[in-house]
Parts: sequence; structure tokens; C-alpha cells
Amino acid sequence: MSFANKVVLVVGASSGIGAATAVAFAKEGAHVVLVGRNEEKLKSVSAQCEKVGKKPLIIKADISKDAEAKMVVSKTIEKYGTLDVLINNAGIVRMNTITSETAMNTYDEIMNTNLRSAVLLTSLSAAHLIKSKGNIVNVSSVTAQMAVPKSFAYAVSKAGLSHFTRQAAVELAAAGVRVNAVSPGPVKTDIMANAGVDFAVLDGLAAKTLLKRMSEPEEVADLILFLASEKAKGITGSDFVTDNGALLTDKSCPLSATMRALTMSFANKVVLVVGASSGIGAATAVAFAKEGAHVVLVGRNEEKLKSVSAQCEKVGKKPLIIKADISKDAEAKMVVSKTIAKYGTLDVLINNAGIIRMNTITSETAVNTYDEIMNTNLRSAVLLTSLSAAHLIKSKGNIVNVSSVSAQMALPGTFAYAVSKAGLSHFTRQAAVELAAAGVRVNAVSPGPVKTDIMTNAGIDIAVLDGVAAKTLLKRMSEPEEVADLILFLASEKAKGITGSDFVTDNGGLLMQG
Repeated sequence: MSFANKVVLVVGASSGIGAATAVAFAKEGAHVVLVGRNEEKLKSVSAQCEKVGKKPLIIKADISKDAEAKMVVSKTIEKYGTLDVLINNAGIVRMNTITSETAMNTYDEIMNTNLRSAVLLTSLSAAHLIKSKGNIVNVSSVTAQMAVPKSFAYAVSKAGLSHFTRQAAVELAAAGVRVNAVSPGPVKTDIMANAGVDFAVLDGLAAKTLLKRMSEPEEVADLILFLASEKAKGITGSDFVTDNGALLTDKSCPLSATMRALTMSFANKVVLVVGASSGIGAATAVAFAKEGAHVVLVGRNEEKLKSVSAQCEKVGKKPLIIKADISKDAEAKMVVSKTIAKYGTLDVLINNAGIIRMNTITSETAVNTYDEIMNTNLRSAVLLTSLSAAHLIKSKGNIVNVSSVSAQMALPGTFAYAVSKAGLSHFTRQAAVELAAAGVRVNAVSPGPVKTDIMTNAGIDIAVLDGVAAKTLLKRMSEPEEVADLILFLASEKAKGITGSDFVTDNGGLLMQG
């Protein structure tokens, strides 16, 4: 996933997530600008970048000061003439209580560094990013969704940054600029040591996550790279959590609401793709085949499955085709049984089966519509997860459920579909909690409208969908391959710190609903 000759400004690049991000972009051919307060550490990061890519531009600056923030953007443009990606990663932690006499000093220092600087740099960079049709990734935190003792200022700054991400996405979308955030859980970086947090304490935090681990900075960097790439061209205004399932174990927070073209091998992994005959399922099957997987194609239309199989064979191994209606228990059981009989194991389950039937709650056939949709879209995923769990536990595999932004919207005529997807999104969280101890991750993707057979099968005119595209921030609809790329990322080791998350890829459609 090349960033060859793209100019990437990484703020807070002297260590941790920022340093890992800078090196990752350098590997992909970018001109990287390193910004931080510690010049010696910046030189060390620069040396790492030079080993894998071009020599970066080092700018020593305290971006909480307006003049120095302006100097950063000015020097970048002076050197390269353009700016393609802005990474707002500057951050500090200061432990204090609201009742302390120094509470406001702590608040002012943290807010100026963690939030105000990102607002200022975004404002200063906007014109250049508009010219390049570039994008922004803000590094927020799961503390934006939690209440943690003595971290009131840090948590507030990150909550502000997450919502600023959405506001900026709304404002800049018309100019072709995407804005997203990543929200890591605890990561062993200098930000903790600088705050006086003992690493032994962090080890205790790891035990409180679903996956019983902490992420490495490189994992967060991989997610940032994905969001900054063309692979994520349909994603804006989103906040992607990578916290090893910490939020799902924290009672103080509400339910919480990438991929490098570098090879992300699934060589000889067994991937079961349900709903594989067309659209997102077909694109996902082909993507896994490209990465060396043994793909199992499941669907009701055998001719279409054969067509997808042919596409897979052009780029990888010949898939196993299983014609089945997974809304029927016996056929769902047969799918898992045949997969294990053929390969002896299962590494990834993609629950993508879905149908839409337009109807109203007051219709005489409302409950018939409800039953049909719930059995296919939700109950089948629950059943297949249950049937596959023992095999996934053995392989330390994972599950990706294909939900929908409909789970977070109310649209006329789609009550059953929306309810089924809301159920699937929450089942994802429930399954993540239950299976984490066994080493199985469970995540969801929630696309907005995508031109697939599910729409035409529901009797929806493609012309209507073109109108839907106009109602998104980016004025476009995603291709199935974009959603497949996100699914691949979540199923890969690149996402080993992500479970119980629901990643939205909707061209900013949800933000237009608000």
C-alpha cells in the first residue's frame, strides 16, 4: 500500500505510536516530517526511518505554542511544496484530581497539547490537504469513553479530539479531505513513563482486557496506515478502537459504538465466508484467496458461487463450494461439518449472509418479514458462531460479522433489517466477551450503502442508490472490495489487539444523519 513520495506530517513522532507510525510510512516510500520536543529522540527515529526509506525532515517544536505550530506547517510546505497526510499524535498525561489546587494548571497544559494543537494544525494544514485531496488521522484514546480516576483532563481532551474528528470530517468532506481517529487502549510508550506511571501498573491493566494483553505501538501504526490509505477511501468521521477489548470490560463507559499492501498472509488458513455468492462476500473471498487462504464459499446460488470460485482460482487456491441456506439449522450444521471434514480446522469465520425485505410495521405481513430477515441475518450468525466456536478456539481464530450502519439509523420500510443488524452488532460484543478468554477475537464491520445484489434483490433501483450517495459526506458509495479490505485487516494479525469493535465504513453517511 504505497505512499511513495506522499508527504506525511507526524506530530508527536519522537517515540511510541508516533515513532512507529513514522517508520511505517517511511517503509511505504513517504516523505516523513518528524515533529516533537525532544531532538535527540527525533534523530533516533529519523535513523530508523532512513534504514527503510527516505531521510525525514526533523522539526523540533512545541506545538502547544501557536508560533511553533505555524512554523511546522510552513517548513513542511517550504521543503516539499505539499502535504498529503496529517497525523495528530501529540499527547501528554498528567495525573491529578478535580479538587486539587493545581487542577486548572493540569487542565490547561493537557488541553493545549492534546486538543488545541490538533485543532490549530488542522486549521493550518487544511488548505494544503484540500489541494492534495489528503487526509487526517487523529490519535485519540479509549479514555474518551471511560471515567478513570485522576485522568479527568486527559480523558476530556481525548473526548474532545474524538468529536473534533467528526466535526472536521463534516466540514472538510466536500473538499475531498477525509478525517478519522484511532482510539488505542494502554500501550507501553513514553507517555506513561513521562506521567510517572509505573510499567508494573500497566501490566495490571493488561490483565483487565479481554485479550489479557497490551498493544505494541506498531499495531496502532498499522491501523493509522490503513486509515490514511486509499484502502480506506470510504471511511471518514470514524473512530476505530484498538484496545484488546478493554472497553467491554469497563463498567464506566457506554457501549463503544489498514492494511498495508504489504503482504498480509493468510497462507493455508481456512476461511469460511458465508454469503459469498456476490457483493461483499464475493470480494472478501477473492481477497482471502489472494492472500493464500483455503476459502470455503457458502451461499444459496450455486452458479454464482462457481463464478466467485473461478475468480478465486485466478489468484489463489481452488475454494470449497457449499450450497446451503444457513437460515436452516441442518444446512448450517452441514456447512461447518463439511469444512472440518475437508480441512480439519477453521481459522476465520465471516458471517456475511444478509437479505433486505422492504415492509412496514403496520403491514399484515410484518412478522413474516421479521422472521425471514432475523433468521437469515442474525440467527444464522449466532448458530454458525456456536457451531464454529470449538474449532476457532483450537486454532485461536477469529470472527468478523458484517453488520450495517442501519443498526444506528431509523429508515422507513427497513425495520426488520435494521433490528437484525443492531442485534448482530451487539452479538459481536457479547461473543467477544465470551470468547476472549479462549483467544478468539470477534469484530464487526458496518458498511453504508454498497452496490451489491442485496439491494437489487430487495427491489431497490440502482438509481435510488445514486441518490443515497449524494447524501454522504464524501458523495460516493463504497465498492465491495473496500469493505473486503477492512474485513481482511480485522481478521489478520495486524488487528490482534482489536476485539468487540464495530468499524464503520460509510463515506460519512452517519454523520449526515445527525
